[in-house]
Amino acid sequence: MILDVRKIGDPILKQRCEPVSVLEMEDDTLTRIILDMANAMRVNGGIGLAANQIGVSKRILVIDAGMTLAMINPVIWEFKNWVVGEEGCLSIPDEKYDVKRATWIKVKFTNTLGQEYEVVVDDHVLTRVIQHEVDHLDGILICDK
Repeated sequence: MILDVRKIGDPILKQRCEPVSVLEMEDDTLTRIILDMANAMRVNGGIGLAANQIGVSKRILVIDAGMTLAMINPVIWEFKNWVVGEEGCLSIPDEKYDVKRATWIKVKFTNTLGQEYEVVVDDHVLTRVIQHEVDHLDGILICDK
């Protein structure tokens, strides 16, 4: 099912999302949410999407990194090399904002199989997308930056 992307003004976009629990990790509902997110991201021409953008207040994001990658309970714990760049957002259509982001990050997350990862990301586009989506999970929009 392709869900509508929530737009600026929807209160869920300003709320901090709840972590996904171990029990939820074992639930087929999580897989369905991630598939719905990936479909909504693609149909709307996005390269990243946070769960609250489809009305689910859980710490899940999907990104298009040549293939769809889901990150559950992502935490960015180190940032380096800050630059300002232009960003758009599916929740704020037809608007662009200059946002300062790191070009190098360390991020921890769990995948859909429950495996935990700690990775360094130094691709400028990918680091920007991950930071943008983690901001969404914290209730922060690019217009707030």
